[in-house]
Parts: sequence; structure tokens; C-alpha cells
Amino acid sequence: MAALFAVAAVKVAGDIFANHRHRRETRAQLEMARERLRVETEAREWAEKRKQEAEEAKERAERERQEAERAREEAEERAEKERGQREALEQLMRDLGMDPSVPEVSDEEVAAVRRAINYDPEKKNIAITGNLNAGKSALINALRDSVFGDGDYAPTGAAETTMERHRYPDPIHEGHIWYDTPGAGTPNVTAFGYYYMQKLFAYDMIVLAHESSLTESDVRLLQVCRLLEQPVVVARTKCDMHIRNYMNERGWTSDRSRIAFLNETRQDVRKFVSESTLTGAGVDPRFEDLVISASNVRRLVKGERSPVDAAEALVDESKFLCALGI
Repeated sequence: MAALFAVAAVKVAGDIFANHRHRRETRAQLEMARERLRVETEAREWAEKRKQEAEEAKERAERERQEAERAREEAEERAEKERGQREALEQLMRDLGMDPSVPEVSDEEVAAVRRAINYDPEKKNIAITGNLNAGKSALINALRDSVFGDGDYAPTGAAETTMERHRYPDPIHEGHIWYDTPGAGTPNVTAFGYYYMQKLFAYDMIVLAHESSLTESDVRLLQVCRLLEQPVVVARTKCDMHIRNYMNERGWTSDRSRIAFLNETRQDVRKFVSESTLTGAGVDPRFEDLVISASNVRRLVKGERSPVDAAEALVDESKFLCALGI
């Protein structure tokens, strides 16, 4: 019995030892399996990360390529637009009688002309220009509240067409000097030719007066001023006369005639802006055509109130004086 018990004990001990060894081997295998899994997982993650980075780099490169392509196309478009504007500008300048290679008047010539016209650097020297019978002289008289019989009265009327430049100091607005210029609109003279002959470049500001729809010479003179960055105020004169004409010719009330006249005037400006070649040359063609009458300018200068009658009431005269710095 003792021998059998010993044998059994040895066998149990051997089984226990075998089981321990098996468990150790199993744990080792599990550890190895876990390690392989960790390594494989890290390898996959690294590969996925590298793949993602590669895809992101590819996408980034594609975006950069597309951005570079867009930048190139935009640069080409800008260059083409600038080339088109330059060509349009040069053509416009030639149409206006300007030399594209010599686009500006020299400072020396400006100084010489200013000496010749008795330019006063301490004051605002403003030239009133426009077509014949645009009411330039009447406007100068109104601004200075000068009447017939005064020694410095600017002659008006069809028989008193201004044939040469006249200088009129302003006794009321002492910071201003007005210059009455001969009428524009000579068919054989280009816009810049008129601008240059009348030495309009020498003045601080130009008032472009017109008494009806803008004429071609008005438009071209305005274009010259814009191209040369000459300050200019556009004024449609004799509005009281035109409203009265609407009343007489159409049998309308003064209110209806005033509205119709102002609407047609604004439409005239919109038509000019829409058809202007300045836009193609890269120059803003917009401007405001101030509707005025000499009689109302005189009323404001004298400090009088606006008439009640729609045909005589103020329109843009206050804005006109403000634009002139008065």
C-alpha cells in the first residue's frame, strides 16, 4: 500500500508539474500573441497614418496646383484686362485729340499759363466753360450778384457771345475768381484741342455749363477732365426757362412740367454713363448733372428764399454752390 501510495503521489506531483508548465507555456504563448498583435496593430496604424499623410500631401499638392493655376489664370485675366484698358484709353485719348505718349501738361507750362491769366494762388480760380449760349456769363453775374450797368458786369445775350477769356474777381466770395471762356463746340477742334487752347488745365476747377441735353462736345470735354483728373462741376442751366417751355408747349402744370424736365435730365445722365467709353478705359464715368438757373443762384447769393412756384423753385442750386466751395 505504501508503495502504491508513493506511486500515486509521484504521479499527482508529475501531473501538477505538467499542468504548471503547460500554464506557463500557455501564458508565454498568449504574451507572444499579444505582442504580435500589438506590433501588427502598430504597424497597421503606422501604415495607415503614412497612407493618410500621403493622401493629404497629395490633396495639398493638388490644391496648391489648382491655386497656382487659378492665380496664373487670374494674372492672365488681369493682364488682358489692363492691356484692353490701356488700348481703350489710348484710343480714347486719340479720339479726344490727346497724345498717349505725352498724356499730361508739364508743370512748367501750367506755371507759365497761370502767370498769363493772372492766377491767384491764394484763391480758388474757377473757369466757366461750355457751348455757345449755355448761360456762362449770366451764371458769373449771378454768382457775383452783378447787374447790367455795373462796371464788372459780364455781357450776356446772343449778341454778346464771349470771344475771349475774361477774369472776374468776386466781391462777395473773396476766396473766388471766375473766368468766362469762349464757347466750345467748334466742329474742327478736338475736345483736348479746346481744353488746351482755353488753358483749362491752369484752373483749380472747371464748371461745365450746358443748357440742354449733353452734346458730344460736352461729353468729350468731360472725358478730358476725367482723364486729366481735373476737378469739374457739371451744371444744366436755365432750368426755369425749360420748365416754362414745357408748360407752354404741353399745357401742363408747373409741378408736372418740373417733374418731367428733371426726369429727362436724370435720364440724360444715365444714358451718358451707360454709353461712356470711359469704363472700358478704366475710368469711372459717373457724375452728377446739377440742375440750376442763374436767377436762383442769384437768390441764394443774396440770401433770399426759394420761390413757391414749381417752375421757379430751387432745384440743385444749393448743391451747386457747395460744390464750388461757397
